[in-house]
Amino acid sequence: MTVEEALPYLKEHQQEITDRIYRGKYTPSPVRRIEIPKPDGGVRKLGIPTVVDRTLQQAITQQLVPMWESCTREERKKRALENLELVGLKKEYYDRHVSELSGGECQRAAIARALMIEPKFLICDEITSALDVSVQAQIMDLFVEIQKKKKMTCLFISHDLALVSNICDRIAVMYDGKIVESGMTDQIIHHSSSDYTKKLLQSVFFADQETMTRYERKKREKQKN
Repeated sequence: MTVEEALPYLKEHQQEITDRIYRGKYTPSPVRRIEIPKPDGGVRKLGIPTVVDRTLQQAITQQLVPMWESCTREERKKRALENLELVGLKKEYYDRHVSELSGGECQRAAIARALMIEPKFLICDEITSALDVSVQAQIMDLFVEIQKKKKMTCLFISHDLALVSNICDRIAVMYDGKIVESGMTDQIIHHSSSDYTKKLLQSVFFADQETMTRYERKKREKQKN
């Protein structure tokens, strides 16, 4: 399912989705049941349901049942455990409730959930914004490792330009809902043509020399390879 295909679906079922997600009262009847197209490994948005009475295995597998008609419960569990292990969560987490997880563990679980259908394109919207700096680094190191291993294309959305510069191959800078500049990371960081981008870089790197040092070190390592 592409973004263009998803938008009409979301608009048509906006009220049902709102009731189900935010009010917890919507239960589709057989007549009103929404058929979700089977995925082709396309677009998926990174996230984890935060319903307090839901276990991690429910959050990871049950949401995907309509897409997995050909998979048995045992097969779903096996893949879920494999993905949890991949993101650094032991099998003991499988039956824990989502409310028992820390912020970093929730993000790891969100990555595991997204990997269940082997997406080709993953949207990551502010996935580290609520995490401590040390946890941010762990999550992003894990994310980059998995992204390379799975060979996924990722759209990483963030206000943290320092973080973006350390993990992205290309950067698009937006202002007032429009892209004001885009290009390879090195071009945006060192040869920016937009005044807005230059102000962003000054506010980030002049206040955080350590991040700039990491970026320069990463750049030199790439040049050596």
